[in-house]
Amino acid sequence: MNIDPAALSQLLGVASTSFNDTNITAIVPLNTDGTEGENHTNGVYGGWFDKDGNPRYFAEGHVYIEVFSDLLHWNCGLQQALCSDSQHTVTMQLQYHDGTVLKKVNIKVVFAID
Repeated sequence: MNIDPAALSQLLGVASTSFNDTNITAIVPLNTDGTEGENHTNGVYGGWFDKDGNPRYFAEGHVYIEVFSDLLHWNCGLQQALCSDSQHTVTMQLQYHDGTVLKKVNIKVVFAID
């Protein structure tokens, strides 16, 4: 999955000419209640998500998002043995420093499984 830098800069309220992905300070998985979860993937950022969309460990994970050095390219997948549902919705929060201001954007990802 690729994050469009122009769309992201607009959501952050940052001019596209000023946007720099090195100002991304974190990408965290969110629980369904909006609190921060933990990354239990091999990526620098990411999360395994359970059937309800909450970050968990691999053993409970239905779908995952992993982010490595390219912070605007996210690897997504599923654990086929557990993932019998046709759809999962999860949320990742991208945190960006704009000068001294920390800005946050929540990104919902819908996994549609055929």
